[in-house]
Amino acid sequence: MSQQEYTAQIRGQIKNANLIDAEATKTAIKALTEAHNDLIRQIAMLPTDAEGKVTYSRYQLEQLKLAVERAMDEFQRIFDQETKAAMGVQFDKGSAQVDGMLKAAIGVQPALMLLPRHNLLIAQNYTAGLVTNLSTSAKTKLNAVLRRSALGGQTVDSIMRQIGKSIGDGEVGKISRRAQTIYRTEVARMGHMAAQARMEEAATRVKGLEHQWVHVGGSLHPRSYHEAIHGMHVPVHETFPGSGPNGEDLLFPTDPIGAVEDTVNCLCDTVAWTPFMEKFAPLLGSKV
Repeated sequence: MSQQEYTAQIRGQIKNANLIDAEATKTAIKALTEAHNDLIRQIAMLPTDAEGKVTYSRYQLEQLKLAVERAMDEFQRIFDQETKAAMGVQFDKGSAQVDGMLKAAIGVQPALMLLPRHNLLIAQNYTAGLVTNLSTSAKTKLNAVLRRSALGGQTVDSIMRQIGKSIGDGEVGKISRRAQTIYRTEVARMGHMAAQARMEEAATRVKGLEHQWVHVGGSLHPRSYHEAIHGMHVPVHETFPGSGPNGEDLLFPTDPIGAVEDTVNCLCDTVAWTPFMEKFAPLLGSKV
């Protein structure tokens, strides 16, 4: 295995982190688009006066509230399903990446057990709770928009703008951004948890195995202290000093023990490290 091929293994992990970032946006928008369109269709059918302002009846307002309930329940169902599936895929990728790196670097495929999936189920249930809370909050915010519009005699266009501008702004935009954060953080966390468990198991068979922090970068929430520890390696069971200066030091990126500001939207990664790996292909610079 050449140094270039080994480095490609690390680049593959960085690419995976960026793919999670892209999928976060794609999944959130997919889940919200139908909900958004359904609400727009309902609002477009509202009666208006000569000035184009909506004239609500109490019955129509109640029907719109029901439409919000249906739309956000469907968003919750789709987004929860998509996120759980992605977490399962990332769980398998996390352990597979450790296996691949060890085989690439030291030419050995350790005989490791399959990771138990109970932690995956626990994490999926936790994430389902986050999605439910988001959906409930969204219903409250969207219904507030409808109440304001009913009291203010606004035009259909004005109400539509408040509901959301192409999923990017307004109330629906806020929901979308929060959904992206949930997906990005929880899916990545599942991969890191699996990789950490795999490295802890591998450490019983591979002498001198440690884990090394890789700063992937990203413009969402850049953390200079994560860039500062790029390339740091510590024993597999130890945390990275300085990885969580506002809370607990982290065992891996997105470690749930860490403070929100140290973990949410983090795209960093950890890779397997041994003295031989360092000699064979040292990790240099802020990015590989």
